[in-house]
Amino acid sequence: MTINVVDKALLWMSGLQAYIGVEVGQVNHVVLMCGDPFRVQLIADQLEGVVEIAHRREYRMVNGSYKGRPITACSHGVGCPSIAIAVEETSPRRRKAVHSRRKLCDATTTYQCP
Repeated sequence: MTINVVDKALLWMSGLQAYIGVEVGQVNHVVLMCGDPFRVQLIADQLEGVVEIAHRREYRMVNGSYKGRPITACSHGVGCPSIAIAVEETSPRRRKAVHSRRKLCDATTTYQCP
């Protein structure tokens, strides 16, 4: 039996992310995160030029802009492992991630994570 080892560092360089299914260049530098995939639509309603770029299980992701600033909205589902996957796959270069904390993220306000 042969075991193939995957170097996760190489996954960031090209190809689709393992769980969310987006490529590195598809995610904007500002990412609004929420737990419920249906809440992504509420965020998208506040954006212009919205395009859904992924929807796999609890992970739904859209790109749009607010006042000319590109924004990505992504759901992460329930639980720490799901959140860790979403943050890791949307922030290969440590992008600024904002979590909604039971409130709809409003792109007009800068939220500070507790």
